[in-house]
Amino acid sequence: MKNKKQELILESSNLENIPKSVSEYPNLKKLTVSGNRLTTIPNFITKLSKLQIFYAWENKFKKFPVSLLNLPYLRELDLADNQITNIPEDISNLTKLERLLIQNNKLGSIPDSLGTLSNLWELDLSNNNLQSLPESLKNLTSLKKLYLHNNQDLNIPKSILGPNWKAVRSGHSPANPQDIIDYYFRIQKDVKPLNEAKVILVGFGAVGKTSVVRRLIENDFNRNEKKTDGIKIDKWEIDLNENQARAESSLDQRILKSLKSKIIDSASKDHKDNITLHVWDFGGQEINHNTHQFFLTDRSLYLLVLNGRQGHEDTDAEYWLEFIRSFGHNSPVIILLNKIKEQPFDLNRNALRQKFPNICAFICTDCKDATGFQDLSATIRNQIYDLEHLRDAFPSSWFNIKNRLADMAENYVVI
Repeated sequence: MKNKKQELILESSNLENIPKSVSEYPNLKKLTVSGNRLTTIPNFITKLSKLQIFYAWENKFKKFPVSLLNLPYLRELDLADNQITNIPEDISNLTKLERLLIQNNKLGSIPDSLGTLSNLWELDLSNNNLQSLPESLKNLTSLKKLYLHNNQDLNIPKSILGPNWKAVRSGHSPANPQDIIDYYFRIQKDVKPLNEAKVILVGFGAVGKTSVVRRLIENDFNRNEKKTDGIKIDKWEIDLNENQARAESSLDQRILKSLKSKIIDSASKDHKDNITLHVWDFGGQEINHNTHQFFLTDRSLYLLVLNGRQGHEDTDAEYWLEFIRSFGHNSPVIILLNKIKEQPFDLNRNALRQKFPNICAFICTDCKDATGFQDLSATIRNQIYDLEHLRDAFPSSWFNIKNRLADMAENYVVI
């Protein structure tokens, strides 16, 4: 008999309303009405008292369909890809709910009552407009999957959120929901921005990377500079509000204009941007190149240093740019045409930009007399200002751990 039917699929049927005939299936356990043009769910849905799974993603809902709140055995509810602006407090009626998928909507907040759903093990609120989270989420101890991605105002870094649902579906392990929730509420109390970034110099041996670092940080030059063996890391303290980029003829006016506008904007907020740059100088000997991959990371600024002594600069540039792309992905790259007075040269800039769009500047430099270093300093500041996650907030207690590790004489590995 038809009233014994337990699953009904009305997906992608161009429906504007759920047919009343659906109520004639009181034994339904699963109903799918996704991919239609529904704006409401009729009250007769409550006749489906045994319904456990309801999928209605990709419809036209602007309000949460409250008739669903009277389905006592509902375990899975998928309302993704709609235009829902709020979840009612009465969501607490769904005491057996295990999965709530309401991503890609227009939620600005979620109710405290959500924290009463003790059986909930998957909650997807990604791609909404959430401004804050209720403390009641701490009560959801059964959660195994929590997706809050692309809710910018929550200020939760991607590294904390972990893989999104697509990545998890592909086999990646989700982040621990309690870690995400704990992080969020920690940053509501005592936080400060990281304000640190990584600048990585790469290039073959003897191109002048160490001299570039010395000139940038100390404004000094040593003609007898020793070659770097392995990796050398220096700290460079800069103030992004400090306008060292004066309107001189050698300075790229586009960069100057961008930097000035950021300085003015920052100053108008009475905000200081004191940044610590960790400048990594890699030994250029080819034997070291295989170890680079363990330290080249994304969310960094790369300085690729070349010189014209060997006569195959374009090939060298492509080699290192491919290297950076493999491990640093789309991180910005500044290419330095170094020792330019000793051996003038140029590159096929247009071809390189077409192949590697993350190149942000070509700068001719000479460490002996500081040629190009004002331009380089301004360009670095410009790129650092926009570097992803530069100002991510972290609990102050985390900095105590970070500083303790940094002060340790013993070797350590952070996993």
